[in-house]
Amino acid sequence: MQNEIITFETAKLANEKEFNISQDSGYELNGKYFDNSQDYDGCKFGYCKEIYLAPTQSLLQRWLREIHKIHLTITSISQESWQCHITKKGDSLGKNYIEDAYTYEQALEEGLYEALKLIKN
Repeated sequence: MQNEIITFETAKLANEKEFNISQDSGYELNGKYFDNSQDYDGCKFGYCKEIYLAPTQSLLQRWLREIHKIHLTITSISQESWQCHITKKGDSLGKNYIEDAYTYEQALEEGLYEALKLIKN
């Protein structure tokens, strides 16, 4: 069991929405993943616009909740199907949701991506 790192596409969108909490991992612009145990020779890590930070799903979910007041709730429909409800202040519960994900982590990842799209730049 390990913490799930967000996908490249979610990392790109989080970068656009100004997620900037220092991380030990990231994606190069071409989508290649690296972490603190690997050498990254593109620039000094953490101070570069040539990477996309790659937090855990949990950290990005917390950032959405604490900074942008966007809440994600994952529920099980059955043993093989999951939903993610996305709510922000003033929204009704059923307005934004993802359904039919095969795993909890997939539902959360899709929810994170959709929640990021709700942030106005």
